[in-house]
Amino acid sequence: MRIFSLLALFSLLILVSCKEKDRFAAKIKTLDSLHVELDKKTAVFLSLDSQRINFYLKRQQQNMKLLSDNLKDTLSVNYFNVLTQYKKCEAPLQFLNENYKSILNESLLSKEQLKKLSVDLKNDAIEDELVYEYFIIEKMEAEKMSETLTANYNLAKQSTDTFQKYNEKIEQLIHAIQNKIPY
Repeated sequence: MRIFSLLALFSLLILVSCKEKDRFAAKIKTLDSLHVELDKKTAVFLSLDSQRINFYLKRQQQNMKLLSDNLKDTLSVNYFNVLTQYKKCEAPLQFLNENYKSILNESLLSKEQLKKLSVDLKNDAIEDELVYEYFIIEKMEAEKMSETLTANYNLAKQSTDTFQKYNEKIEQLIHAIQNKIPY
């Protein structure tokens, strides 16, 4: 009977210790999933060519200055629409040019924080009272960063596409103005 009692107690301890290890399994799985998602979105964001964005911005600013200094006549409706669309890509290109590295650094920091919290939960290195708070904070930050990466990638894609679409027409207009060709 005593052996049976000891065996039952030992089994209960093993069961409790297994449950203790699994108590944060759902949170760890969520953190690891967020890390993977953020890793993918960071890779997509990294696919943007920051040097090309910088080049497009400088070219757009040079072309706008040339037009501002030399455009004397009234534009046709077609050129006016092209110029209007072309102007719209400057602010997003400027923003991306200035903030590309900081967005990337914030993303890497968020990924690092997710990984650290996951490891700490696996190692039971955080007080129980703080687990929920840390989990919510890091989850919200990672979700926000994921949205930021997506939004800025889309902004870059839209702005570079707009630049590419209208730059040739703008340069034709500049060439016509410089060579005194009617436009």
